[in-house]
Amino acid sequence: MMSSRFLLPLGISSIAGTTMTLYYNSHQKLHKEWNWDWDGRLESYSKLVNSNDFTTPTGERTITLIRHGQYQHIKGESGDSKELTGLGRNQASLTGKRLKDLGIKFDKIYTSGFTRAQQSCELIVSELEHNSVDEILHDSNLNEGSGAVPEPYIHWATRESYI
Repeated sequence: MMSSRFLLPLGISSIAGTTMTLYYNSHQKLHKEWNWDWDGRLESYSKLVNSNDFTTPTGERTITLIRHGQYQHIKGESGDSKELTGLGRNQASLTGKRLKDLGIKFDKIYTSGFTRAQQSCELIVSELEHNSVDEILHDSNLNEGSGAVPEPYIHWATRESYI
């Protein structure tokens, strides 16, 4: 399988642009390459795409994303100990009630490691009929922040520079 990457450095001379393109497309980077078979379905999907048979999808995936409720943010404070305000607790509870009215059963429920997200998730799930708080999976990979090394790695500011 052949893959292509494109970099369009704007406002840089062609020599610098060529140098940057060669540098950022190097296979010697410190980060991992994208795993195209991340869900283990690449082989079966490739067979479908390369066949002449018309196939009607038989399933669907629905991902529901919910942001945590309002929390007390103190400028300059870092860490994940920020808790929901009264309004934030009410927002999470109302979200759970609305999802209950829709009659949805979730196969998996994930939350980040942050206190405000865990509190929101527990309040939401406690309102649902078809799920329980015991099903919540805590995953620190969902915490706020950069999920990957930005490319190109130019003028990247740290969190502390914004506080």
